[in-house]
Amino acid sequence: MINSKSIVCVAALASLATAVAQSFDFNAGTDTGLTRYNPLSPFGVGASYSFPGGDTYRINVPSSSPFTGSVGPGRAGAFSPVTQADFTVSVDLVGWNDALSQGFGPVARIQQPGLGTTDAYSFAYITSTDVAIIGRYDNEVGTALNGASITLDPALDYRMVFTGIGSTLTGSIFSLSDLSTPLVTVSTTDATYASGFSGVLVATTVNVPAGSSDVTFDNLSAVPEPGEFAAVAGALLGGFALWRRQRR
Repeated sequence: MINSKSIVCVAALASLATAVAQSFDFNAGTDTGLTRYNPLSPFGVGASYSFPGGDTYRINVPSSSPFTGSVGPGRAGAFSPVTQADFTVSVDLVGWNDALSQGFGPVARIQQPGLGTTDAYSFAYITSTDVAIIGRYDNEVGTALNGASITLDPALDYRMVFTGIGSTLTGSIFSLSDLSTPLVTVSTTDATYASGFSGVLVATTVNVPAGSSDVTFDNLSAVPEPGEFAAVAGALLGGFALWRRQRR
């Protein structure tokens, strides 16, 4: 017989399912499990997604001309449709066109993804200004929250790590050859969005017809922070204990 105590256990199990880590190594040459964010596709200028070497993930955003004035700069990405509150999102940068004015990196707490509706936090490297920036998107309008100067070499590989615990947001970039010491770390606080999806975003940083983006990623992961997982696990164990006591 199902009662309120067993419902607690079931609800906790459901919550635990949404708290598990999401990881994508692209070794199968697919992005199965990710939802593509391609808001300019209806205008015929959507991004292309490919898998160089059969084990990496390239997002190529063409020029948004002739729609730049009405739909904004070229942009695209992909996200895991699993809601997380506290998070760590990491992704490896294994190639990009440094001649393009573009920004790219992990995004988190994505809500209402779509043309003119996306809300999210981002941690991005901006090629034109050589800075790493934490920003917030409100209906796809970006606001820089904090940043730091750094110059990345497109001939090398890096890992970008973006963490959110409550209102505290932190982004770090590491050389993939040394994951013990960050090359740069940026932190800020913002409490606008408490939860959402996680993924990657690529966007041109110049709203001109010739603007485009081209980035190759690898090893995307979205992990709930230990505090969130512990809270869910505690609810699960508590619900299970109540259920066992009643069964006795």
